[in-house]
Amino acid sequence: MQKPLIRLYTLVLASFFLYHCSSKELTPSLIPADVSTVVVLDMKRMSSKAIEWKDMFSTEFLKNITGNGNKADLMGKVLNGGFDYQKTAYLFAKAGNTIEESYMALAFSLKDDKQFEKTLLEDNPALDIKKDGNHKYASLYTGVLVAWQKTKALVVIAPEFDTKALRKTANNILKTKNSNALETKNQTFRNALKEDADVITWIDYSQFPKTVTKQLQNLNIDLPSQFLPMMKVIEQATLLTNFEQGEVKTRMKAYANPESIKVYQQLIKGAVDAQVAKDIPIEHPSMLMGVGVGTLGIEELLGHSKMVEGMKMLLSFSGTSVKEILGMYTGDLVLAVGNVKLSNDLNEQEIVIGIGTHDSQKVLKLITDFDGFLKIKNKKDHYIIDLYDYELGEWFMVVKDKNVYLTTSPTLKDALLSNQTKLNSETLGLFSGKVAVGEVDYGVFLKNLPEFTPNTHEARQKLTNTIDKFQFSAKPLANNIWEGESTLKMKDKSRNSLAVLFQMIREMPKVVE
Repeated sequence: MQKPLIRLYTLVLASFFLYHCSSKELTPSLIPADVSTVVVLDMKRMSSKAIEWKDMFSTEFLKNITGNGNKADLMGKVLNGGFDYQKTAYLFAKAGNTIEESYMALAFSLKDDKQFEKTLLEDNPALDIKKDGNHKYASLYTGVLVAWQKTKALVVIAPEFDTKALRKTANNILKTKNSNALETKNQTFRNALKEDADVITWIDYSQFPKTVTKQLQNLNIDLPSQFLPMMKVIEQATLLTNFEQGEVKTRMKAYANPESIKVYQQLIKGAVDAQVAKDIPIEHPSMLMGVGVGTLGIEELLGHSKMVEGMKMLLSFSGTSVKEILGMYTGDLVLAVGNVKLSNDLNEQEIVIGIGTHDSQKVLKLITDFDGFLKIKNKKDHYIIDLYDYELGEWFMVVKDKNVYLTTSPTLKDALLSNQTKLNSETLGLFSGKVAVGEVDYGVFLKNLPEFTPNTHEARQKLTNTIDKFQFSAKPLANNIWEGESTLKMKDKSRNSLAVLFQMIREMPKVVE
């Protein structure tokens, strides 16, 4: 995607972010039932949390996004003179099989349609405004059309559409009947609109398998047949976001297809065993991920892949089957990363993998049976696995109770053996009753990453001075629904997170050219 197009998309998203409303009673009747994504923002609530949002209309800020002074000036005038930011606005998109069939649209209310039209002409007196039935329309840029009718306005963005196609799409949206509207046909979307949230996001995943498959085919990539049903497991998802003091909290629901989920029943597991995470020897990881997977479903998922056939051949001499090996593990897996260093030597990286087992001694026996392949050294209280032949360096393996830990760091190996360093209680608490957990500490994670431009250091400094960490957790599947929550924590705990983020966004263009 070309840089100007990316900037244009960003500008429309920014403008949508700034102009919308609290009145959930207003029906989003313009949104067709065949869209794939909708985002609704409650501006009345959000503007009370972040007064600074008005500063986002400065020509300097908009110029940095668009890369075009004229466009920035026009958008600044429109944003300040046309939108009714006391009414609900909706950003929605349709994901077609190809980009030629896809579009994004922004529907919003106007304070004054005559003022809106005047604003458009002030910037471009030669703008060709035409009338089509009850509404007017004009092509602003290539692939961007605006249409309006009294108090309603619509911007349609479709890079591959000509003006005729844009007009047809806008016309169809404006003439959407209630019987064909998303709100009428989709119960999940209707329920989401009733929730108490600053930002509501609804996603229809049912359209994506066909789109993804088509895109992969265009790249001459054939997805293995056993993975195709997996793409249909989740039908819809909703995200409800609230900007609170010092943090952004989002509640998520992913709705599973009852028929598709049956295919992967053996892959579904309950909560991750927190004991696997407890002995992670990094008190404050820069990144951590934990997940629980039903191990007996892995062989079925992989089917007759080369990986499984290779494992079967390798195991044939020992009399152990793939199913027996997978059955030795509980399906609890935790990955933790400490400091990230710019080095090709894995032993300089702080990486720990925790694996839950039903019987660690059986696992050890199986591993030592492959000594000829893995070059394993028994050091009494730990094992050393030489993987230099595979360009994977040297790994240390430590067994604690029923859990097995792998690390590339001699320091972390010693910490595992001494029990002196444990995962902090806040992060460990994320595992309680959850099937998936994630955390990123921005300050630690970004500290050692490369600086590609002279401005990278300052941009990274701005980010790490603003954002503390991101945390995510999800509950096990219940009633065909996965529920989860995420928290984006700010360094500044005294102010509302939206105000803090707006300040960061407003200042970032001064850093990133």
